[in-house]
This record gives sequence, C-alpha cells and structure tokens, in this order.
Amino acid sequence: DQITAARGAGDLFLDDVYTHFLDINGQNVWARGLNMEHGVDFQNDECPRPNTINNGGNLWVLGLKTEQPRTKVRNVNRAKSEIYGYILANTGLNPLPMFENYDSSISISIVESVLRRAPFEIILQSFCGGVSSQGDRAMLGAQGSEGAAVPLMTASCSEK
Repeated sequence: DQITAARGAGDLFLDDVYTHFLDINGQNVWARGLNMEHGVDFQNDECPRPNTINNGGNLWVLGLKTEQPRTKVRNVNRAKSEIYGYILANTGLNPLPMFENYDSSISISIVESVLRRAPFEIILQSFCGGVSSQGDRAMLGAQGSEGAAVPLMTASCSEK
C-alpha cells in the first residue's frame, strides 16, 4: 500500500489512514490518524526506504502511529514537517534513525513505547549544508530499554 502525491497535485488531506508508504512531492499534506506499517528484513535490505519521503512539501501529522523499525519521515529539498505521534518500537532491532532531515525543517513531539525492549537509538538525524547532528535517546535521559518521551525536538536548515 502506497500513497504517492505527484508533483503539481493539490493539497492532500488524510483522516484515519493505514498505508505502508507516503511520498510527498511539493504539496501540502495534513494527516490525522496516520498508521504507517511495513516490516524490514535487515538481512536482505541494507538501506530500507522510509515510511514517508517529504520532497519539498509541507507535512503536518496529528496522531502518527507505527510499530516498525523503519525511518518514519525523511525530509529533503527544503521540506517542512510537523509530527505529533506515538512510536511502538516492538521488534528486536532498530538501527535506523526515527526521523531524518536533509536541508529542511522538522519539528517532532512523540512518545515511544518499547514493549519488546528495542528502542530507536537515534530519534532525529539532521544534515544541514553537509553538517550532521543528531538527537538521541541519551540526550533525553532515556536509559537501557526504556522508551523516550520527546516533548519537542526540532531541526531547521536556513537557506543561504
């Protein structure tokens, strides 16, 4: 299951939607109740694609819910995303960042639950003008197999 918003398409409104992947190409997307699931086979897929690729669009999500160890949103090309959600990290391996930001802007407020003790180590990986930074569980005070509560984490790359 995949939702692809083609370049030049109008605004997209999603309400109580289940999908594996969402591709945004320059439009505005408002989602309420977005459930994004798709398992990852790390033995056969070294670089799995994220659930959402926001390519230069504006994404707003109220109620992101997911259970898989896949990157949730990758922002590219001056994209802007604002995410409020719940991450259930319930598999045995979460080597990918929860969110990625490439020369774009992102704001997240999430709660991560780790019923099977497999949290995401990196909450937000950001690359601005070739400079990398990350927000991880340790900076939030989460230890061991605890989940994380992220009241607000942002990354913004200014244009030059």
